[in-house]
Amino acid sequence: MIHTDRKIRHDDKVAFTPFLKPSDFDINSPEVKKIPETAISALLDSMDTLSVWCGLVFSPEDLDFARYFYFMYYVEESQKSVPNSHLDPKTRCSSSFNRHDVEVLAVSICNAYKSKFSLAAHSLLLTGSQEGKVSNPEARKQGLAQLAEAVTARPLDVTKLAQVRGRIEAEFGREFLVEACGVAGAMELLTKVDDATGKTPLPSSVRHIGKGVMFLRKLVAS
Repeated sequence: MIHTDRKIRHDDKVAFTPFLKPSDFDINSPEVKKIPETAISALLDSMDTLSVWCGLVFSPEDLDFARYFYFMYYVEESQKSVPNSHLDPKTRCSSSFNRHDVEVLAVSICNAYKSKFSLAAHSLLLTGSQEGKVSNPEARKQGLAQLAEAVTARPLDVTKLAQVRGRIEAEFGREFLVEACGVAGAMELLTKVDDATGKTPLPSSVRHIGKGVMFLRKLVAS
C-alpha cells in the first residue's frame, strides 16, 4: 500500500505522531485496490500539508465513516471553508440554527479540550461567520457555551447536561437543540483526532492573515 522507497514520516512541527502523505501511497498496489474507491479518495484528500491525517491512526474505511459523520453533523464538506454561507435547509431540521451558532459551539468545545489545531481553525471560521438577525443573541451564545461545558465535563454530569438541554429546548425549540447536539457530537469526534495525532496549529502570522481575509469576506457578503 505504501511505496517501498518511502518511510514513515516524523516531524514534531507537523504532528506528534508518525504520519504519511498522499505521495507515500502506491495507489496501484493490490492492497489499495481492495479498499473502496471512496475510502481511498477520502484518505488522500484529507492528507494535505495543512491538516495531516496520520495514516497510523485510522484505517481508510474508518476515516471515510468519520469524515461522513463529521460533515453530516457539522456542515457540508463544500461549505466547510465558506463560513458566511447559509446552512442547507434540506439537510437541517431547524432554520433558526445558523453557521454562526455552529462555530460558537465548535470553538467552545475545542477550547474546553485545548485542541489547539482545531481551535485556531474554527476561531477563523467564527470570525468569518455572520450572526444574522436573531432574537436574544447573547442567550444563544450562553446556551451553546453551557452545552459545550456540559458535554466536555469529565466525569460527565448527566443531570447537568439534561438541565442545559432543557433550557435550550425551552428557549429555542427542540429542532435547535437537535442541531446543537449534532454539532457537539461532530466536534467531540474531531477533537479526539487532534488528541490522537497531536497536530500543531498554523503559524500565528498565517492565522492573522486568515482572520483578515475572513473578516473581509464577511464584510463583502453583508
